[in-house]
Amino acid sequence: KRRCLLFFACVATLLVLAAGGYFLRAAQTDPLCFFPRTRLLSTDVPIPMQVGNMRIQALGIINAYDFDSVILGTSLLENTSSKDCNRLLGGRFVNLSLCGSSYPARKIVLEYLLARKKIKSVVYSLDYYYLVCNDMEMENTLEWTGLYKNRISPLLMYRHKKYIKSVLTGRNRINKPSTPDMSAGWADNPFFMNRFGGIDAWIANMDKDDTRRFLLTRLPEAARNADKADRPLPEADARRLERSRRYAEDNLFSLARQYPQTRFYLVFPPYWRFVYADWLLSRPGDFVLHQAFVRHMALRARDFDNVAVFGFEDCAFVDDVANYRDEFHYHPAVNLRITQDIAAGRGRLAPETVDAYLRRCERLARRFDMAGLAAGVEARLAAVRDGSPLADKKK
Repeated sequence: KRRCLLFFACVATLLVLAAGGYFLRAAQTDPLCFFPRTRLLSTDVPIPMQVGNMRIQALGIINAYDFDSVILGTSLLENTSSKDCNRLLGGRFVNLSLCGSSYPARKIVLEYLLARKKIKSVVYSLDYYYLVCNDMEMENTLEWTGLYKNRISPLLMYRHKKYIKSVLTGRNRINKPSTPDMSAGWADNPFFMNRFGGIDAWIANMDKDDTRRFLLTRLPEAARNADKADRPLPEADARRLERSRRYAEDNLFSLARQYPQTRFYLVFPPYWRFVYADWLLSRPGDFVLHQAFVRHMALRARDFDNVAVFGFEDCAFVDDVANYRDEFHYHPAVNLRITQDIAAGRGRLAPETVDAYLRRCERLARRFDMAGLAAGVEARLAAVRDGSPLADKKK
């Protein structure tokens, strides 16, 4: 009995020593760069995307790389080139965009960044989360937010088996070839890029993401409301609007006030015109809230010397489905255009111009031919079912 106890005690001691040695080694090698060191790398050095999750990866990039400006959006800004931003806006940019991230989630990363680096510019996307003011995330929030708030030791991340080899060898485990230019970009991924070019490209890729549901369900449902295009709109819900204003104040303007030396370029990403028309037809409360929020952001920016708000909803490219792989995600060429327009001051929303801008946007949403689009898609789907070749790829 004593021998058994002694054996298990020895085994437990060895396990504790091995675990302690492993985590000590992890703290020394730190392949994910969780612990800040004086090892700043040039932004010309490729960023090893080990995690496949920028919410975690961004911590190491902030700690290890030397930069003074950042692109921080959702998947809509993942294809914004930091090299283009360097050339057009000035500075040393990296792209830390977090796919599907709410404003509170990005605030966690931005607070950590601004507290540790002198940041000249932030390019930030004003995604439609202000309609719901959510802080829900795609992953377990506690696992990654604790890394930035010192509630969870970064060492605990190294307990995952995928990092053991990196820790023991001291070499980075690169899952995805990447560069600081577009650290998590998808511009070279055929899974996404094959859907650009028009409705026929969508039909040919109906198995991807929610394309099938959009073509077979979402679009026909929206078309059934096409006769409502001329109805008057309601007033914006006062409580929802106040909540949206607070959402922007807490997650953006509070940081702009705290860091006046940092320039904030706030961009309303230009969704396909279908989105705005669908809001107007099917969810008029969301449409008027969207317009009220755009107006509020343009007016609120007037109180800051370091904030500029941009909108591109009235641009012609928003009407062309060939520029979109789904309702929201636009072609990487649009990312470049947005950067160019920011640099030239085009699309900037000012208090004296925002009302005219919103009137144009509403007029364009009302003119969108929802019924014609649905009928055209149904005809194409019928042709495919009959075995006919897809027609005009650009429509």
